[in-house]
Amino acid sequence: LDKRDFNNHHFTFVQPSDVSHSYAVLCERDIDECTIGTHECHSAGVVSSSCVNTIGSYECTCKQGYTHSKDQKVFCQQVVDECAQGTHNCSINTSVCKDTLHSFQCDCNVGYYRFAGEPFSCHNGLTTCGNG
Repeated sequence: LDKRDFNNHHFTFVQPSDVSHSYAVLCERDIDECTIGTHECHSAGVVSSSCVNTIGSYECTCKQGYTHSKDQKVFCQQVVDECAQGTHNCSINTSVCKDTLHSFQCDCNVGYYRFAGEPFSCHNGLTTCGNG
């Protein structure tokens, strides 16, 4: 099976099992979903991505300032830098906010450590143990 594209026409070459016969050609015209507007690249009326036609389908690419949504409820979401905007909840005395693709993380300062179950808090490692 060999597929080729010639001027937006999709050709499929099928080789019969008996090689003494010639090839059969099945032609399908490619539908440009981007041009006719049947793609689903934009969500909720927000033009956050561009449509690129491919043979038999299309692809959506996020525009500058947008990134692929991790939950896929919308294709592209606006990039938010919680660290620069100050909307993070890292402790400014014990950690530094680091922006990540879909969120942020708190990197502990030297001498401070993160305890299990506390992703945004850093402690100096000293604990108080009671005598039982």
